[in-house]
Amino acid sequence: MSDFIKSLKSEVTARALVDFKNHKIAELHHVPWKGDYQNQYFVARVMSPKTWIYGFYISILPGCIHVWGDIGSTSWTQVFGGRASIAWLRNAVNSLSYLAEKQSRPDREKNEVYYPELAKEYMAELKATDPEDDPSAVAAYEALKQNGIPEDGPEYGRIICDVCDDGDFYRSTYHSHQFLFTVEAIKKFIELYDAAYAEPGGVK
Repeated sequence: MSDFIKSLKSEVTARALVDFKNHKIAELHHVPWKGDYQNQYFVARVMSPKTWIYGFYISILPGCIHVWGDIGSTSWTQVFGGRASIAWLRNAVNSLSYLAEKQSRPDREKNEVYYPELAKEYMAELKATDPEDDPSAVAAYEALKQNGIPEDGPEYGRIICDVCDDGDFYRSTYHSHQFLFTVEAIKKFIELYDAAYAEPGGVK
């Protein structure tokens, strides 16, 4: 994981600790659970007293989890119903890629971090062999030539990343700031939910 991605996650986590510090959970609608996988309903509001800043709602519906409010809006479908949805969320927040894939509208604001130095190393290795055998290398050389980019130029590595067919090796996708903030909001909900509805054995 790049230093940039680590820094972004740390920044969002630190911000969430402050923004959600005084949040409380208020149950708005709750059809009592009849079993872990029963299609029951639970709707709650999570916010700080007297202010809606960074407040949000979360609803657990048959086959759907929806989060919306001052943190944005997102949902997950085709998930477990009833208490099993809470258990699923509790585990899913530990895997950003898994949680993102399960969104009904996948995280549309994914961004990419480029690693130009790795791209330069890749081109250097090709020069020691035969770059004409690699379509990606040919495309990269053509792009560099057309743009007049010298090998020691600041855009050299980025141009290679952009045109190489296997350029994914030189870049890393990370999730949007809003998605990460929503995940922190869910973690806060789980913390408050567990405190309010904890039952023996950890079953909620």
